[in-house]
Amino acid sequence: ATARARLDAVCPRVAERLAHAPFECVPCFEQLGETAFGLGRRDEAIAAATAALACLEHTPDEAPERVAATRARLQAERAWWRGDAAAAAAALRDAAAPLREHAGLPWIAAELDAVARLQAAIDAALARAATPSQGGPSAMSPIAADGRIIAR
Repeated sequence: ATARARLDAVCPRVAERLAHAPFECVPCFEQLGETAFGLGRRDEAIAAATAALACLEHTPDEAPERVAATRARLQAERAWWRGDAAAAAAALRDAAAPLREHAGLPWIAAELDAVARLQAAIDAALARAATPSQGGPSAMSPIAADGRIIAR
């Protein structure tokens, strides 16, 4: 079976089994979304991001900053996968802002790393789109010069 097919089968079971542990549920759907997006299946990627956001509906009260940051990061991924670079960048700022003052804590450092990875992916795609010699706006690039994802 393909990685996507395995994740399609596993993630709903993970969500059900770990409904009390949202931060264990999110990574499965996030990986599913990244896999779908990498395969050019934007609608599936967006659906996976929405499912990951649903994991956060029942979150522990003791980690409101983590919940807010994770929610904002997932919203950034979903916006990026929809083709809205501006909304993705705004959501990434929202994700990082409440975390910076506590960056020394392990889970916060990990969340900031996730934000940085997504920002790097967006920056790289925008740079490729802006530089034709580097695979910029062309039939080969799925990213328009303004950061929108070109429908295929």
